[in-house]
Amino acid sequence: MDLKFDFSPTISDFINSTKVITILIAPLGEGKTFGCIGAMIAHAKRCGVPIRCAIVRDTLENIKLSIVPSIQEFFQEVPQAYRFKNEFKELTIFSTPRVDVDLFGIDDPASLGKLQGSSAYTLIWLNEPAPIADKCNAGLSVDVYRNAVIRAVRHTGTPGRLIVDMNPADESHWTYQEFILEPDYDPEFPLIQKQVWHVPYGENAKLKQESRQAAMKMYANSPAEYARYVKGEFAVIYRGEKVTPYYKRDIHLLPYPADPVKGLESVRLWDSWGSPACVLGQVTMIGRLIIYNCCLIEGNSDIRTLISTQVDPLLNSPRWRGKARSWRDIGDFTMAMRDQSNVEESAKLVIQRHFKNRFEPGPSTWKMVKQGMDGMFETHGLIQGLPSIQLDPGGAKLLDRALNGAWHYPVDNAGNRSREKPKKDSASHIGDAFANGCAVLRPSARKLDVAAARQQAMKVKKRAQSYAVGGANG
Repeated sequence: MDLKFDFSPTISDFINSTKVITILIAPLGEGKTFGCIGAMIAHAKRCGVPIRCAIVRDTLENIKLSIVPSIQEFFQEVPQAYRFKNEFKELTIFSTPRVDVDLFGIDDPASLGKLQGSSAYTLIWLNEPAPIADKCNAGLSVDVYRNAVIRAVRHTGTPGRLIVDMNPADESHWTYQEFILEPDYDPEFPLIQKQVWHVPYGENAKLKQESRQAAMKMYANSPAEYARYVKGEFAVIYRGEKVTPYYKRDIHLLPYPADPVKGLESVRLWDSWGSPACVLGQVTMIGRLIIYNCCLIEGNSDIRTLISTQVDPLLNSPRWRGKARSWRDIGDFTMAMRDQSNVEESAKLVIQRHFKNRFEPGPSTWKMVKQGMDGMFETHGLIQGLPSIQLDPGGAKLLDRALNGAWHYPVDNAGNRSREKPKKDSASHIGDAFANGCAVLRPSARKLDVAAARQQAMKVKKRAQSYAVGGANG
């Protein structure tokens, strides 16, 4: 059966691609699911023989709720062109050539084994790998994606293809790293090329205006969801109260990528609790703090591994080599605590021995750390009309994401802060390193007040002593 359908320009280009990894990203309602159905039929025509495909989502139940109705709608004018079997676990599309499809969810080890152990699929479709919300669906793991790439090209005699369709995700989700940050072409692996299509908002002329306005209205008060589901953009999803509500990307991000400047005092800001982190920057001649790079190892690691695998290679790269006039190493005060298994060691000592430099601990309380960081962002803290802190938009992405809302206080169901310290996660490790650095480089207002009070007290004491001496002489 020769089937013909009408698609928008972006989706048509996606359907006819010959790349191995093809990603279709779109706002709600722009026809990405229909585009993937069309891609299966187009790939069968490219192969010239009947093909077997797999449609994979987090659960089979979500396939029944989303993919199955979309397929039924897609073929509503030609219902004889398809048939489901085995409680929607199998599908046949009677195109020329024919397409046979297995539909399953990766919600149990047996399902994952079905994907890992197969070499029968010519095309694999991963549907919505990023969750729409924490309680709706779990999405798919990066391991499923990597296995799918491998399995999609194992069938002999036909070209392989992986297709993914999704709404944009949270910037912390693995899809942002794999699809957006990773280059499409790697010269070491020229046969495995990737391409990503972003369907422009409004390109689907068949979507009713009521549907568009409903999405805009429902997400109007949620910037992250509006960005993802209306504008079709990746976003930082706020799951609590922002630690740094004063951080503004249009002010605190440098307008373009920059390199460290030769001859300036440079800083390494550290955190080593659970997931070690290091934030690298410089203090300019007029006292501004510019952050150029962030290093982080998520999970159970140590400061030595971070130094050897990320920090040292970065310092020895052309970006940093020979740039610093001097270095200051600053970090959480707990880094001075000795390791229980080895009293001769601590994160502080590791840093001091490796870099032959003095380690400066931050304040001992979160309140004082936060005050120091807040002071760096105060409006009156502008230096010669420029922000006292700015971030490189390329190298400091981790810190940008943290300050833009990923670093947050947990909240209860009513939206009220449930604890006075930020939630511990990957964003908090980068945030803590940065905040301790701010607190040392620019002490909190309370510290400054205490210092000023001490100076004033000393002046009064000296004045009183001079009076006493004068009286005795008189």
